[in-house]
Amino acid sequence: MKALLLITGELWQAVIPYFERLNAMPLSVILGTRVRFYRKQKGLSQEKLAELCGLHPSYVGQIERGEKNITVEILYRLSQGLDVSMADLLQDIDNPASAGNKILSEIYNVLFQLSDGDLKRMKRLFDDVLELMLRRP
Repeated sequence: MKALLLITGELWQAVIPYFERLNAMPLSVILGTRVRFYRKQKGLSQEKLAELCGLHPSYVGQIERGEKNITVEILYRLSQGLDVSMADLLQDIDNPASAGNKILSEIYNVLFQLSDGDLKRMKRLFDDVLELMLRRP
Protein backbone atom coordinates (compact mmCIF):
# COMPACT_ATOMS: atom_id res chain seq x y z
CA MET A 1 0.00 0.00 0.00
CA LYS A 2 2.90 2.35 0.77
CA ALA A 3 4.29 1.77 -2.74
CA LEU A 4 0.88 2.54 -4.22
CA LEU A 5 0.69 5.80 -2.30
CA LEU A 6 4.17 6.73 -3.47
CA ILE A 7 3.29 6.01 -7.10
CA THR A 8 -0.01 7.85 -6.80
CA GLY A 9 1.74 10.80 -5.15
CA GLU A 10 4.34 10.93 -7.92
CA LEU A 11 1.63 10.70 -10.54
CA TRP A 12 -0.33 13.46 -8.83
CA GLN A 13 2.76 15.70 -8.74
CA ALA A 14 3.23 15.10 -12.46
CA VAL A 15 -0.41 15.95 -13.20
CA ILE A 16 -0.71 19.13 -11.10
CA PRO A 17 0.77 21.41 -13.82
CA TYR A 18 -1.99 20.28 -16.19
CA PHE A 19 -4.64 21.09 -13.62
CA GLU A 20 -3.23 24.57 -13.14
CA ARG A 21 -3.61 25.23 -16.86
CA LEU A 22 -7.29 24.24 -17.02
CA ASN A 23 -8.63 27.66 -16.11
CA ALA A 24 -6.48 29.32 -18.78
CA MET A 25 -7.32 26.83 -21.53
CA PRO A 26 -8.86 28.54 -24.60
CA LEU A 27 -12.34 27.41 -25.58
CA SER A 28 -11.06 26.35 -29.00
CA VAL A 29 -8.65 23.91 -27.32
CA ILE A 30 -11.39 22.43 -25.13
CA LEU A 31 -13.68 22.02 -28.14
CA GLY A 32 -10.85 20.56 -30.21
CA THR A 33 -10.02 17.97 -27.57
CA ARG A 34 -13.68 16.96 -27.43
CA VAL A 35 -13.79 16.54 -31.20
CA ARG A 36 -10.65 14.39 -31.00
CA PHE A 37 -12.12 12.35 -28.13
CA TYR A 38 -15.35 11.58 -30.00
CA ARG A 39 -13.48 10.90 -33.24
CA LYS A 40 -11.21 8.36 -31.56
CA GLN A 41 -14.13 6.88 -29.65
CA LYS A 42 -15.88 6.26 -32.97
CA GLY A 43 -12.70 4.77 -34.47
CA LEU A 44 -12.48 7.44 -37.17
CA SER A 45 -9.33 8.88 -38.70
CA GLN A 46 -9.11 12.62 -39.26
CA GLU A 47 -9.41 11.89 -42.96
CA LYS A 48 -12.62 9.88 -42.54
CA LEU A 49 -14.17 12.50 -40.24
CA ALA A 50 -13.26 15.21 -42.74
CA GLU A 51 -14.91 13.20 -45.50
CA LEU A 52 -18.08 12.71 -43.42
CA CYS A 53 -18.23 16.44 -42.66
CA GLY A 54 -17.21 17.77 -46.05
CA LEU A 55 -14.06 19.35 -44.62
CA HIS A 56 -10.37 19.18 -45.47
CA PRO A 57 -8.40 16.76 -43.24
CA SER A 58 -5.88 19.45 -42.31
CA TYR A 59 -8.76 21.68 -41.15
CA VAL A 60 -9.99 18.89 -38.86
CA GLY A 61 -6.47 18.64 -37.43
CA GLN A 62 -6.37 22.39 -36.83
CA ILE A 63 -9.73 22.21 -35.06
CA GLU A 64 -8.54 19.35 -32.84
CA ARG A 65 -5.41 21.30 -31.88
CA GLY A 66 -7.52 24.36 -31.03
CA GLU A 67 -5.94 26.42 -33.80
CA LYS A 68 -9.25 27.35 -35.43
CA ASN A 69 -12.35 29.08 -34.10
CA ILE A 70 -15.18 27.37 -35.90
CA THR A 71 -18.59 28.57 -37.04
CA VAL A 72 -21.90 27.12 -35.91
CA GLU A 73 -22.19 25.51 -39.36
CA ILE A 74 -18.87 23.67 -38.91
CA LEU A 75 -19.89 22.66 -35.37
CA TYR A 76 -23.10 21.20 -36.80
CA ARG A 77 -21.23 19.31 -39.52
CA LEU A 78 -18.78 17.91 -36.96
CA SER A 79 -21.62 16.80 -34.68
CA GLN A 80 -23.28 15.05 -37.63
CA GLY A 81 -20.04 13.36 -38.69
CA LEU A 82 -19.35 12.25 -35.13
CA ASP A 83 -22.98 11.24 -34.52
CA VAL A 84 -23.18 13.31 -31.33
CA SER A 85 -25.27 16.34 -30.50
CA MET A 86 -23.94 19.86 -30.67
CA ALA A 87 -24.83 20.06 -26.99
CA ASP A 88 -22.44 17.18 -26.26
CA LEU A 89 -19.62 19.08 -27.94
CA LEU A 90 -20.45 22.31 -26.09
CA GLN A 91 -21.44 20.96 -22.66
CA ASP A 92 -19.82 23.11 -19.92
CA ILE A 93 -17.31 24.45 -22.44
CA ASP A 94 -17.25 27.86 -20.79
CA ASN A 95 -16.36 26.31 -17.45
CA PRO A 96 -15.20 22.69 -17.77
CA ALA A 97 -14.64 22.44 -14.01
CA SER A 98 -18.29 23.21 -13.22
CA ALA A 99 -19.65 19.84 -14.35
CA GLY A 100 -20.70 18.37 -11.03
CA ASN A 101 -17.44 17.06 -9.65
CA LYS A 102 -14.50 19.41 -10.20
CA ILE A 103 -11.89 16.70 -9.70
CA LEU A 104 -13.47 14.44 -12.32
CA SER A 105 -13.63 17.35 -14.76
CA GLU A 106 -9.95 18.07 -14.18
CA ILE A 107 -8.97 14.45 -14.71
CA TYR A 108 -11.17 14.29 -17.81
CA ASN A 109 -9.44 17.30 -19.37
CA VAL A 110 -5.98 16.00 -18.50
CA LEU A 111 -6.73 12.66 -20.12
CA PHE A 112 -7.69 14.47 -23.33
CA GLN A 113 -4.12 15.77 -23.56
CA LEU A 114 -2.46 12.33 -23.40
CA SER A 115 -1.17 10.33 -26.31
CA ASP A 116 -2.81 6.98 -27.04
CA GLY A 117 0.10 5.12 -25.42
CA ASP A 118 -0.01 7.25 -22.27
CA LEU A 119 -3.78 6.89 -22.11
CA LYS A 120 -3.47 3.09 -22.24
CA ARG A 121 -0.87 3.20 -19.45
CA MET A 122 -3.18 5.40 -17.34
CA LYS A 123 -6.03 2.94 -17.93
CA ARG A 124 -3.88 0.04 -16.72
CA LEU A 125 -2.82 2.06 -13.68
CA PHE A 126 -6.44 2.97 -12.95
CA ASP A 127 -7.49 -0.68 -13.26
CA ASP A 128 -4.72 -1.75 -10.87
CA VAL A 129 -5.61 0.92 -8.31
CA LEU A 130 -9.31 0.09 -8.55
CA GLU A 131 -8.59 -3.60 -8.07
CA LEU A 132 -6.54 -2.83 -4.95
CA MET A 133 -9.27 -0.59 -3.57
CA LEU A 134 -11.94 -3.24 -4.10
CA ARG A 135 -9.85 -5.80 -2.21
CA ARG A 136 -9.68 -3.63 0.91
CA PRO A 137 -11.80 -4.81 3.83
